[in-house]
Amino acid sequence: EERRLKHLKLRIEKKRFREIARKLIETVVHVAQPKALYRVARITAMDGETVEIEGVKFTDRLLRGILSSNKVEEVFPSVSTAGTEVVAIQIPDNDAVEQYCLNLIQRMVFTSANDFLRAHLREQYSLGKIKRLNSPAELIYWPVVQFAEHFSLFGDVEGLIGVKVTDPYLKSPLKVPLPHMLWPLFSGTRITFPAETDFVRCLLCPEQCIGRRVPYDAALVKKYLDVAQ
Repeated sequence: EERRLKHLKLRIEKKRFREIARKLIETVVHVAQPKALYRVARITAMDGETVEIEGVKFTDRLLRGILSSNKVEEVFPSVSTAGTEVVAIQIPDNDAVEQYCLNLIQRMVFTSANDFLRAHLREQYSLGKIKRLNSPAELIYWPVVQFAEHFSLFGDVEGLIGVKVTDPYLKSPLKVPLPHMLWPLFSGTRITFPAETDFVRCLLCPEQCIGRRVPYDAALVKKYLDVAQ
């Protein structure tokens, strides 16, 4: 009897989840406006741990090693976002299931912006293989989270697509303290570049997450770091 009750409860929960997800998807479809901003940027200098992109200096040995090893001369910095419209959707604070569903849908909208940008860059610039780094927060050797420098490559990012850097030490929805965050949620900065190597970002990151595709490769990280000595 206890097993039957548990099975019934699970069926009810799944049904409620589907109903909530269906309702939220209908809402999001009518308001979502994912956006992406990018530019073509020349690497104007590389020196030690520093990479200079269009005169803007970024300090990171790993980034320097990756770009140097792949003989990259131009990069495509970008800012993408699910948009302020989906963040403005109001739901009850005490409904954890509804909040979870909405977060999943918002992440899917953000992913669609990134997928569109990736396809556009390939088609517009006849690129073959391309690699993307979630800059600058993804690279653990970056001593300062240089969102301001990244934004300076575009001008008024907030005016163009509504993305801005929040106050330092603001916590994410997952309650993970980070040096800086972007607003709205589900926004990100990236550097895309042509590369024939097969590395993926997960090889460079020791953090465990649900999105990991391949194991962390300490030897590969060391190889890139040695290039930037």
